[in-house]
Amino acid sequence: MTCGDVETLLDAFLDSELPPPMLVSVARHAATCTSCDGTIRSLTTLRERLADTVRSDAEGIDLSGLWTQVDAAIDVTERRRRWTQRARGVPMWAAAGMAAAAATVLVLSNLQSTPRPGVQVARMPPNHAYIDRLAGRDVLLRREVKDGTTLIWVNNVEDY
Repeated sequence: MTCGDVETLLDAFLDSELPPPMLVSVARHAATCTSCDGTIRSLTTLRERLADTVRSDAEGIDLSGLWTQVDAAIDVTERRRRWTQRARGVPMWAAAGMAAAAATVLVLSNLQSTPRPGVQVARMPPNHAYIDRLAGRDVLLRREVKDGTTLIWVNNVEDY
């Protein structure tokens, strides 16, 4: 075994990931080569010091409030899950009834009463615009082929 071979196998040797015959070959070479032996000893010392530093830093971390935060996050998630399950448990006839009621309110709110004599009612021209503010930073242009309607969505977020 040469110094170049030991250099390529050094990390695996230090982690004891080599098969036993290779471990023995690297150890035998290091026993006869002062350069490789010094490299192995310095890397071993470096790894031990690094492990000690990490261990002492980890012991200094205050984890006393961690579980209360985890429990709070679990409670929020569970509340959301229960609400979703309740919504899924609503019978189909109840959901259809609520949808019908919402449609009725929408239709009734859009009906125009007949104008009184002498009162002019403003009519929307055939080409009109609905402006809606959305979150984001892009523009979307879409043209409906059937009726020729063009939708322009401009997303804008103001920095406060």
